[in-house]
Amino acid sequence: MTAILRRARGLFRLRLLLQQLGLAAIVSILFVLWLRVPDASVLEEVLSLIMALVIAILALGGESFLLLQTCPISYSDGRIRIQIGAVALAVSLLLWFAWSALLDHWSTNNSLLAGYLNSRTSAHYRNFLSYNHLYDWLEDLWTVLRWFASGLLLAASLALLLALRRGRAALRLAFSFTYWIVFALAAVIGSHLTHALLQWTPGHGLPVESISLVLRLGAVMLVDLSLICLSFTTAIAVIERVETKAA
Repeated sequence: MTAILRRARGLFRLRLLLQQLGLAAIVSILFVLWLRVPDASVLEEVLSLIMALVIAILALGGESFLLLQTCPISYSDGRIRIQIGAVALAVSLLLWFAWSALLDHWSTNNSLLAGYLNSRTSAHYRNFLSYNHLYDWLEDLWTVLRWFASGLLLAASLALLLALRRGRAALRLAFSFTYWIVFALAAVIGSHLTHALLQWTPGHGLPVESISLVLRLGAVMLVDLSLICLSFTTAIAVIERVETKAA
């Protein structure tokens, strides 16, 4: 575990963070421009669709390129791997949205399920297994399942993109304690810190709040991208170890 973390920290360079910031900025600007494209005619709708595809290709292909640059493994099929990585990331996103939609459907019955479980609990434990506790635990369960799927899909995508022995690397990542610890910490810290910073308002007038919002958005982007990069480099360190042992 220590060796993987040390290697992940060595792979985490300022250049990687700046490249991720640059890619995120370019994609964000293009996304804003895409939102401003009108859809009053068929030609404008076609233009909007083409622009959406360009943004998706740039985001997914750009991310695959940056990850290949970060990984120290030598490749002879870099261009093909970029295409494979882009497709893998796209499929992972689609699967994640489908899984999230299913979880959202299941979570609509949280109130009924919490009430039913509370009613079936013996009187001795009913204060501990209260309706509010059960409801909160159900919400936490769906959140954990959502993040767990994210970690699995990320592991599979990175193994397809970076590993020479894709199946072995995917299994190693899926059962890597270090990878899951880093991913879980990144998810918890990123989500809670993002929520806290975006919900906080200074309350000193519109100019101060506007400046505060810009600074908070910048801080959120910097912290979240740093945590994402750390998850990436940890996964790369695990994949590198798999390839070294198999060589």
